[in-house]
Amino acid sequence: MRAVSVACLALLLMAVPARAQVGLDPLLLSKIMHLLLARSSDYPEAAPKVPAVVMVLAFLGADGAVLDTSVLGSSGNPVLDGRSRELVGSHRWTPLQVDGAAMGSMAILGVVWTPPGMALPTPEEQRQLRDMMVGQPATPPQ
Repeated sequence: MRAVSVACLALLLMAVPARAQVGLDPLLLSKIMHLLLARSSDYPEAAPKVPAVVMVLAFLGADGAVLDTSVLGSSGNPVLDGRSRELVGSHRWTPLQVDGAAMGSMAILGVVWTPPGMALPTPEEQRQLRDMMVGQPATPPQ
Protein backbone atom coordinates (compact mmCIF):
# COMPACT_ATOMS: atom_id res chain seq x y z
CA MET A 1 0.00 0.00 0.00
CA ARG A 2 2.91 2.39 0.77
CA ALA A 3 4.30 1.89 -2.76
CA VAL A 4 0.97 3.03 -4.19
CA SER A 5 1.03 6.12 -1.94
CA VAL A 6 4.59 7.00 -3.00
CA ALA A 7 3.61 6.54 -6.64
CA CYS A 8 0.61 8.85 -6.08
CA LEU A 9 2.90 11.50 -4.58
CA ALA A 10 5.23 11.23 -7.57
CA LEU A 11 2.29 11.75 -9.93
CA LEU A 12 1.08 14.71 -7.90
CA LEU A 13 4.51 16.32 -7.87
CA MET A 14 4.82 15.95 -11.64
CA ALA A 15 1.45 17.70 -12.05
CA VAL A 16 2.52 20.74 -10.00
CA PRO A 17 4.69 23.38 -11.64
CA ALA A 18 8.17 23.68 -10.14
CA ARG A 19 7.19 27.17 -9.04
CA ALA A 20 3.72 28.68 -8.90
CA GLN A 21 3.23 30.90 -11.94
CA VAL A 22 2.02 34.04 -10.18
CA GLY A 23 5.38 35.82 -10.01
CA LEU A 24 5.54 36.02 -6.21
CA ASP A 25 8.49 35.46 -3.93
CA PRO A 26 8.66 31.86 -2.57
CA LEU A 27 8.72 33.14 1.02
CA LEU A 28 5.51 35.10 0.44
CA LEU A 29 3.96 32.11 -1.33
CA SER A 30 4.75 29.88 1.63
CA LYS A 31 2.66 32.22 3.83
CA ILE A 32 -0.41 32.31 1.58
CA MET A 33 -0.35 28.80 0.11
CA HIS A 34 -2.24 25.91 1.67
CA LEU A 35 -3.24 22.37 0.80
CA LEU A 36 -6.85 21.30 0.72
CA LEU A 37 -7.29 17.52 0.70
CA ALA A 38 -10.49 16.81 -1.20
CA ARG A 39 -12.61 14.04 0.32
CA SER A 40 -13.10 10.89 -1.75
CA SER A 41 -16.85 11.55 -1.61
CA ASP A 42 -16.23 14.88 -3.42
CA TYR A 43 -14.43 13.18 -6.32
CA PRO A 44 -16.53 13.83 -9.45
CA GLU A 45 -17.99 10.72 -11.08
CA ALA A 46 -17.17 12.09 -14.54
CA ALA A 47 -13.46 12.60 -13.77
CA PRO A 48 -10.83 9.95 -14.52
CA LYS A 49 -9.76 8.16 -11.35
CA VAL A 50 -6.19 9.44 -11.15
CA PRO A 51 -4.45 11.59 -8.51
CA ALA A 52 -4.39 15.28 -9.38
CA VAL A 53 -3.64 18.72 -7.97
CA VAL A 54 -5.46 21.90 -8.93
CA MET A 55 -3.98 25.26 -7.92
CA VAL A 56 -6.78 27.71 -7.06
CA LEU A 57 -6.39 31.41 -6.28
CA ALA A 58 -9.13 32.59 -3.90
CA PHE A 59 -9.99 36.22 -3.24
CA LEU A 60 -11.33 36.55 0.29
CA GLY A 61 -13.50 39.25 1.81
CA ALA A 62 -12.91 40.70 5.26
CA ASP A 63 -15.61 38.34 6.58
CA GLY A 64 -13.74 35.27 5.25
CA ALA A 65 -16.20 34.66 2.42
CA VAL A 66 -14.77 33.71 -0.98
CA LEU A 67 -15.47 36.54 -3.43
CA ASP A 68 -13.97 34.88 -6.50
CA THR A 69 -11.71 32.03 -7.56
CA SER A 70 -9.43 31.36 -10.49
CA VAL A 71 -7.50 28.26 -11.56
CA LEU A 72 -3.76 28.99 -11.53
CA GLY A 73 -2.66 25.43 -12.28
CA SER A 74 -5.00 23.03 -14.03
CA SER A 75 -5.17 19.30 -13.47
CA GLY A 76 -5.78 18.97 -17.19
CA ASN A 77 -9.34 17.89 -16.47
CA PRO A 78 -12.03 20.61 -16.60
CA VAL A 79 -14.34 18.60 -14.31
CA LEU A 80 -11.73 18.44 -11.50
CA ASP A 81 -10.77 22.08 -12.09
CA GLY A 82 -14.39 23.22 -11.80
CA ARG A 83 -15.07 21.08 -8.74
CA SER A 84 -11.92 22.47 -7.10
CA ARG A 85 -13.23 26.03 -7.55
CA GLU A 86 -16.56 24.93 -6.05
CA LEU A 87 -14.88 23.35 -3.01
CA VAL A 88 -12.70 26.38 -2.33
CA GLY A 89 -15.65 28.73 -2.84
CA SER A 90 -17.91 26.81 -0.47
CA HIS A 91 -15.65 27.31 2.56
CA ARG A 92 -15.56 30.28 4.88
CA TRP A 93 -11.95 31.12 5.66
CA THR A 94 -10.35 32.92 8.60
CA PRO A 95 -9.84 36.51 7.46
CA LEU A 96 -6.48 38.23 7.50
CA GLN A 97 -6.01 40.37 10.63
CA VAL A 98 -3.93 43.56 10.51
CA ASP A 99 -3.70 45.52 13.76
CA GLY A 100 -6.79 43.66 14.99
CA ALA A 101 -8.93 44.54 11.96
CA ALA A 102 -10.14 41.93 9.50
CA MET A 103 -9.12 42.62 5.90
CA GLY A 104 -9.75 41.13 2.50
CA SER A 105 -6.92 39.00 1.20
CA MET A 106 -6.06 36.13 -1.10
CA ALA A 107 -4.98 32.55 -0.69
CA ILE A 108 -3.53 29.99 -3.04
CA LEU A 109 -4.81 26.49 -2.42
CA GLY A 110 -3.49 23.28 -3.85
CA VAL A 111 -6.57 21.07 -4.01
CA VAL A 112 -5.27 17.51 -3.78
CA TRP A 113 -7.49 14.89 -5.41
CA THR A 114 -7.04 11.27 -4.39
CA PRO A 115 -9.43 8.87 -6.11
CA PRO A 116 -11.67 6.69 -3.94
CA GLY A 117 -9.81 3.61 -2.71
CA MET A 118 -6.35 5.20 -2.85
CA ALA A 119 -4.41 6.24 0.26
CA LEU A 120 -4.27 9.95 1.08
CA PRO A 121 -0.82 11.55 1.12
CA THR A 122 0.94 11.22 4.48
CA PRO A 123 1.82 14.42 6.41
CA GLU A 124 5.40 14.14 5.14
CA GLU A 125 4.20 13.73 1.53
CA GLN A 126 1.90 16.73 2.01
CA ARG A 127 4.85 18.83 3.25
CA GLN A 128 6.94 17.77 0.25
CA LEU A 129 4.09 18.63 -2.11
CA ARG A 130 3.62 22.06 -0.51
CA ASP A 131 7.38 22.73 -0.72
CA MET A 132 7.31 21.86 -4.42
CA MET A 133 4.34 24.15 -5.00
CA VAL A 134 6.14 27.18 -3.54
CA GLY A 135 9.44 26.40 -5.24
CA GLN A 136 11.28 25.28 -2.12
CA PRO A 137 13.73 22.39 -2.47
CA ALA A 138 12.34 19.17 -1.04
CA THR A 139 14.34 18.05 1.97
CA PRO A 140 14.91 14.37 2.53
CA PRO A 141 13.18 12.86 5.59
CA GLN A 142 15.35 12.64 8.69
